[in-house]
Amino acid sequence: MRFAHFWPTSSEIPKNFEAWGQSIEEASGGRIEVELYPAQTLAKAPQSYDAVKNHIAAASASCRQPGPLLRAVCNGRRC
Repeated sequence: MRFAHFWPTSSEIPKNFEAWGQSIEEASGGRIEVELYPAQTLAKAPQSYDAVKNHIAAASASCRQPGPLLRAVCNGRRC
């Protein structure tokens, strides 16, 4: 499972992603392997939604920003 995010590996935030990935691997008995792609190596931050939509990544993390995902989640309302 590819997981893309934009934080650099020197940041504290990716440590949470590493722990999350390990918990997924353990809970699945090793059937799901989580591959982390930090620092926009798989997709640039503004294209995170499209990377998941187009099956380049299975999941991504990004900061809240106006775009297709936010519009879809908010269903046209102000979030």
